[in-house]
Amino acid sequence: FVPLYIESLYSHTNHSTVIGKIWLTMLLIFRILLVALVGDAVYSDEQSKFTCNTLQPGCNNVCYDTFAPVSHLRFWVFQIVLVSTPSIFYIDPTQLSSQVLLIYIIHVLLRSIMEIIFLIGQYYLFGFEVPHLFRCETYPCPNRTDCFVSRATEKTIFLNFMFSVSLGCFILNIVELHYLGSLIYLVIFRYEAC
Repeated sequence: FVPLYIESLYSHTNHSTVIGKIWLTMLLIFRILLVALVGDAVYSDEQSKFTCNTLQPGCNNVCYDTFAPVSHLRFWVFQIVLVSTPSIFYIDPTQLSSQVLLIYIIHVLLRSIMEIIFLIGQYYLFGFEVPHLFRCETYPCPNRTDCFVSRATEKTIFLNFMFSVSLGCFILNIVELHYLGSLIYLVIFRYEAC
C-alpha cells in the first residue's frame, strides 16, 4: 500500500512547481520516513511505560487516555494521509493548460487548509511539551494520582520537530500560492497587452 501511495504522489510532480516538489520532498523525508523510522522507536512504549503510582484497577488506562486522547504517532499518520490526499486526486494531465493551473491552485489551497488545521490541532492536543509528570484526577483513580511519562524529553523534541516541519510545509504552500498568483497575473497582463 505505502509504495503505491508514494508512487501516486510522485506521478503528479510533472505539473508541480519547484516549490511543490520541495514540499513533496519534505513530506517524504521529514514526515513519512521520520514518522515510520524514528517516531516508531520513540513512541513504541507510549502506553506500556506510562506508569501511575496506584494499584487501582483501570486507573493507568483512564489516566493515559486523559493524558493523550490521540496518540502522537496516529495523529501524524492521519496528518500525512490527509495532507497528501489532494496530490492523489490531481490526476488528469490531458486537460488544457489553464485548467491544469486552476486545478493545481485548488490542490495547493486544499493542502494549505489541511496543514493549518493540523497545526492548530497539534497545538491544542499536545502543546509544545510532553511533561515528565502528569497529575490525574479521573475516575476510577481514588485521589490525585501522579503518572510518569517515559522518554518525555525525546518525545518533546520529536513533537516540536514535527510541528516545525508542518509549519515549514505550510509556509512553502503560501509561497507557492503567491508564486502561482503572480504567474496568473503575468499571463493575464500579457493576454491584455496583445
